[in-house]
Amino acid sequence: AGTYVESLIINKTVSIIGAGNTATIITPAANSKGMLITANNVLIKDLKIVTSGTTIDTNFAIEVQGTNNVRINNNVLQTAAANGSHGIYVSTSASTGLNITNNVITVGGYATGIYTTQLSTAHSGWKISGNTITAIGGNPIELYDVSSSEVSYNNLTTALSTTGNSNVIWSSQMSNLSNLVFNYNIVNGSGGSQVAILADFLILGDGLTNTKVTTVTITGNTFSNWDSRALRIGSNVTSVIVNNNKFLRSNQTQTLKNEDPSSVNAENNWWGTANKNTISTLVSSNVDYTPWWYSSTGAGSDIILPVVTFKNTPYSN
Repeated sequence: AGTYVESLIINKTVSIIGAGNTATIITPAANSKGMLITANNVLIKDLKIVTSGTTIDTNFAIEVQGTNNVRINNNVLQTAAANGSHGIYVSTSASTGLNITNNVITVGGYATGIYTTQLSTAHSGWKISGNTITAIGGNPIELYDVSSSEVSYNNLTTALSTTGNSNVIWSSQMSNLSNLVFNYNIVNGSGGSQVAILADFLILGDGLTNTKVTTVTITGNTFSNWDSRALRIGSNVTSVIVNNNKFLRSNQTQTLKNEDPSSVNAENNWWGTANKNTISTLVSSNVDYTPWWYSSTGAGSDIILPVVTFKNTPYSN
């Protein structure tokens, strides 16, 4: 236990386990990252890391550089108010098997809770689960070129605003992606599209529009307090299933936008209403929203069962 005024460089396989995420505290010098991980099979657990300073793009709590099977579990990460002060920043080259579980991440400024750089060889095999991530000025999660991975059971919060910030962006930029799972998250707040699954977002990375995303599952989530829309499916994103979610904002103008010609299976969701005419105005074209839930508890659907009438006719032989 105690407070350690230092930045750590983890360049060999090791487990760093604190006495608890309020008892073992790392506070690097201003405008410095808390920890840099360059080795495989590292465990970071039960720590609190607090960064400070005003220089942009320097005050990460943890940076992971091209390593495999890193586990970041049960930590408290708090970053400075400077822009680009990400909680967890994954850079340089592809990381596989990254496990980010049960952390509390709070980022200041226009920054992201978990951010990845764009790569021609995709990251893969990630699990981001059970975290509470708050990014009032930015986005809780931005995943670029992360394939075959799962984001589940997180509580993700940003501000409801008109500044255009999203809550979650998951996009192919320099690599094709497949098998993306976004399940059972609580998603609160956004200025733009709350959750955006995209290909070649803003032409980041190589500046080309030549990648695609396929096989996306979005299930069991609760969406609330968005500005533009709750869910955006971009062009060249196909084989998308959006089932058993709750879209809770009242007075919606749009809930689900599909920009690809292929159809999105958006059956069995609660759209904030059980009125078919209203639901039809909340989704774009190429969205199959039938059947839908009649309540936020998932009870009922729009399926109308046939009515069978028995007529009492005297028997005759």
